[in-house]
Amino acid sequence: MRSSSVKTCWWMLLMLLPLCACAKKYSAEPISAQVVDADTKEPIEGVVVVAAWELKGGLEGGNFEGVMTVMETVTDQSGHFHFAGWGPKGKPSYIRWYEDARLKSESPEFFLFKSGYRAGTFLNATNMKKQANDPSVQTSDWNGQTVPLKKFEGTLKGYAKDLGHLNTELWAAMRRKCTWTQVPLMIEALQRQTQIFEAARIDIETFYDDLVSNESSIASDGCSVKAFLREHGK
Repeated sequence: MRSSSVKTCWWMLLMLLPLCACAKKYSAEPISAQVVDADTKEPIEGVVVVAAWELKGGLEGGNFEGVMTVMETVTDQSGHFHFAGWGPKGKPSYIRWYEDARLKSESPEFFLFKSGYRAGTFLNATNMKKQANDPSVQTSDWNGQTVPLKKFEGTLKGYAKDLGHLNTELWAAMRRKCTWTQVPLMIEALQRQTQIFEAARIDIETFYDDLVSNESSIASDGCSVKAFLREHGK
């Protein structure tokens, strides 16, 4: 009987461990930085900046599971941007109790875009040991730093291809559970860029195009791309 009781206790403990992980609370410290031209070092006004705290898990810990928090803003005249701190808060409700989804030390991921510049995606510096951590309080290596963006030199068609990385990264991070609705400034900026490409008869899809062309599948999450665009005047 004693052996049976011990086994039962261990089984209950193992069942509770995922619940404890799911109940973990996260916070993030404020982030302030400046975006500058990579060549001239002059500040760049009007850069759309998105910060996404991405949850990852799976057997190797690198599978994208969802986004904890998303914020966006635009750089001011001096090239500065700021994100307020947040938390503590738990994981989104769509993350099931048995899913090992965590915020790694590499978070947040930044997405930066201004027409005419090469888009930027930035993470914290990572190594295998640091990446394995699951800190309750998130910080950014870019806080208090300057973030360089380089002007694109080449044809408009070349620029369209160069933006492919940004579009892929945004689609991967923002498509689930209506997360994309939290970045209207980025969508608006990419819509304007799409119109420039279309006027030049350049057939390259941006993140904005991805949203429009995947309207039916996105609707299954309870969000309407058309309604969103009407609401934001796009």
